[in-house]
Amino acid sequence: DGDKKAAAAEQKASEFEQKASSAEQKAAGAVKKAADAEKKAVDGDKKAAVAEQKASESEQKASSAEKKFAEAVQKAADAEKKAVDGDKKAAAAEQKASEFEQKASSAEQK
Repeated sequence: DGDKKAAAAEQKASEFEQKASSAEQKAAGAVKKAADAEKKAVDGDKKAAVAEQKASESEQKASSAEKKFAEAVQKAADAEKKAVDGDKKAAAAEQKASEFEQKASSAEQK
């Protein structure tokens, strides 16, 4: 009888050990899953940071392009103004040449 009880107790102890081992494995699996999830979250944060950085760079490039366009428009306006000024000067020079021609012609007649 004593032997039977001892054998039964041993059997139960063995079963508890297996259950404990199984629970340990499950806990280890859960810990691993949690670690993986944390790693994915960190990777996600990194990717988000990289995307943010790229967006910021794109914004800067767009801003720079806008600035360059504004400068080009300004340069074109300046060039146009210079051309108009040049035309005015040319017209004035033509006017003077015409006046000198008239004076020369008048002097020749005299």
